[in-house]
Amino acid sequence: MHVATLTDDCGRYVVVKGSISDRMYTFANVYGPNTGQHKFLAKFLTTITNFTEGCLILGGDFNLPVDPTLDMSSGRSVIPNHILRHVRALLHSHRLVDCWRALHPTDRDYTFFSLPSQTYSRLDYFFVSHHHLQDLRSAQITNITWSDHALITLCLTSTLFRPTIPAWRLNDYLLSDPTVAQDCAQALQTYFNDNVHPDISSLTVWEAHKCVIRGFYVQKASEFKRQRTADLSDALTRIATLEAKHKDSLDPEHLLQLTAARRDLTTLLNSSYHRQCQRSKENFFAHGDKSGRLLARMLHKRRAASYIAKISDSRQGLHHLPHQIQSTIRVYYESLYNLPDPVPGRDRLTL
Repeated sequence: MHVATLTDDCGRYVVVKGSISDRMYTFANVYGPNTGQHKFLAKFLTTITNFTEGCLILGGDFNLPVDPTLDMSSGRSVIPNHILRHVRALLHSHRLVDCWRALHPTDRDYTFFSLPSQTYSRLDYFFVSHHHLQDLRSAQITNITWSDHALITLCLTSTLFRPTIPAWRLNDYLLSDPTVAQDCAQALQTYFNDNVHPDISSLTVWEAHKCVIRGFYVQKASEFKRQRTADLSDALTRIATLEAKHKDSLDPEHLLQLTAARRDLTTLLNSSYHRQCQRSKENFFAHGDKSGRLLARMLHKRRAASYIAKISDSRQGLHHLPHQIQSTIRVYYESLYNLPDPVPGRDRLTL
């Protein structure tokens, strides 16, 4: 449940506070500047000190390697040492721990590749307060695919989490696949040939065929999902292999192969994005005009957009209280629509 949001006018950070399963969390996303990182971080941490409640999860692109000897492929950084020392001191004073480094103390992995300098660096971090470090389950740096930065993931444990089993639904793309349609027709023909007998009522055969077809589509959907998962896994494995080779050798040929592999991965992901977009459209079409959670969320945004903080009357007086605002609006529309009756005169037309 959302409680409060804190943003920066320059777009440098967004902080959201809320509760998940009756436990408070504060999520902070940061995009650090290219220079003066220590000043920005000091000001930011001071700003969120009183705002933070519960478990603080701080992540984002900090635009600096905290430990250049491990976080840079070259082992050194162009950022002055006094800035790096100041940043490390700030993190220590606020008891913020680098999640990935806590689980991988001596490993070397990176989240950004600079093409001009041909160097890798770890600029993206997740920090968690030391008090909640026991909830840390995993932290990973994935491959650099569609962006120039790698995706980093963080997993925390929660004793209150209870996973739910999603309801099955027919995937629309199975109906448009000609191979699946042909197999479905063959399965129907085989079913009716094997089960239509005088001893079995037509109603029983008809109702049972629905379960058979449902099982057929469940099987086909599982086959498609396994194939997509295998293709995606192969693409990510190939990218990881080429990326590891390029990190070690910085060979231009490996970079060309890595770029081609990322392009193939983008093609695979586009089909998944298309299905998600179609499902979102279906959801809006089915529930957009019905009373439910979706409509309530849309009306909540509209109500927030039409919020009136204060109003000025005809005498230029400001009113802030709700009953005063309502009275001012009522008086305005009464004077607008209660026009005086026209006076009969010689210019009045008679039809």
